[in-house]
Amino acid sequence: MALTREERKLLHQKSQQPTFGSGKPNDDDGFNGDISYRKVEGSGTVQYLKENNSWTAISSSGEMPPIRVAGGGGGGGSSSSGVTSHNDLTSLSTDDHVQYLLIDGSRAMTGDLSLGGGDGALTFTVAGENSIKIPDNQASALIIEEANTAYLTFVTTNSGEKMQFHKALDIDAVSDFGSNAMTNVNIDSGAIDGTAIGANSHSTIKGTTIDATTDFTIDGLVITADTITNDAALTVDAAGDIILDANSGVTKFYLAGDTDDLCTLTVAANGATTIATNDIDGTAGDLTLDADGDIIIDAAGYDIYFKNGGYERLRMDTDASPTLAVTGAFTIEGSASITLTSITDFIVNTRGSERMFVDDDGSIFLHDYAQNLNNNNYGINNKKDLYHFTTGNGDFSQNYTIISEYEVLSAGQFEAYPS
Repeated sequence: MALTREERKLLHQKSQQPTFGSGKPNDDDGFNGDISYRKVEGSGTVQYLKENNSWTAISSSGEMPPIRVAGGGGGGGSSSSGVTSHNDLTSLSTDDHVQYLLIDGSRAMTGDLSLGGGDGALTFTVAGENSIKIPDNQASALIIEEANTAYLTFVTTNSGEKMQFHKALDIDAVSDFGSNAMTNVNIDSGAIDGTAIGANSHSTIKGTTIDATTDFTIDGLVITADTITNDAALTVDAAGDIILDANSGVTKFYLAGDTDDLCTLTVAANGATTIATNDIDGTAGDLTLDADGDIIIDAAGYDIYFKNGGYERLRMDTDASPTLAVTGAFTIEGSASITLTSITDFIVNTRGSERMFVDDDGSIFLHDYAQNLNNNNYGINNKKDLYHFTTGNGDFSQNYTIISEYEVLSAGQFEAYPS
């Protein structure tokens, strides 16, 4: 039975409404001008338009189907032929889809690009030079960041070009800085190997340990495992103490002209210190103290010893009553005058007895003279056994001899009888 005019009108209106389904629509379904939205595996939701009795995919929420012209599918009806090769498509060179990137890069992106790939998401395939170009004269021409936290900033401002690292830099390979200056570098760990420090411009090196596996040279100063040598004068200048510590019970320091002629400074237990010279010939190992000012010897133990080959010859006791003790014969020999000065009494003792005494008045008393005379203001007072007094030269031609006898009258008095 044929459709009435109203039924045909309603059927036409119904065909203009979009349809929904799964899979590609069959060409037997619908009319030219119909639109159908279909869920297609691998493409998401695909919008189809029927024209020339065939369904054509015109958009997709995912990737477009390989061929935009459907050849049948979802309805299970007959298939239709379509374009199966992009080379057969027409108007491919017409740039009428501005939402797509051009392969020759002639149209720049206006928004952000998000790459969803993993390893190799951005790959350069040219065997020659590949580059990423950034704008010139920009304070932050390119920023590599995580969220809004900058890791690396490329600065292209004129005469101020640089890369700023905002996070720790861990270089896991040998690096060459091309002899360029590095300023404000704080090296807190690791090692600096096989390179000169301060080769052209010297400054300060501060540290705690220098561990050299071979000879260590500082501007002509060579430090080996057990020797310090220098080709010129060597100066040690310290604002504080200079401490040489051999870290042993006995410490010996050598000042050597050569291996046979040297001076040693030996420090033993309790700080006992010996300065010794050695001459291989044993004749000229002098030790000279030459000072522009005073030479001060301060012995808290009071005694100062002068020895010969280990044997004591002189000992100076520097207590409140100083004493010069001599072992062996003692001679005072002067090339000019010898003056002995005392502000009080002057006493000469030999063999345990007083031989001469000079008092504050200048009177000389010989042989322990202690008589209390009526008048004792004699210049020389002599108490010698038998009271024998002789003067003159050796051949007695100018001798004057007095032999006296005496008689004791009372205590403290006597009379002499010269003869």
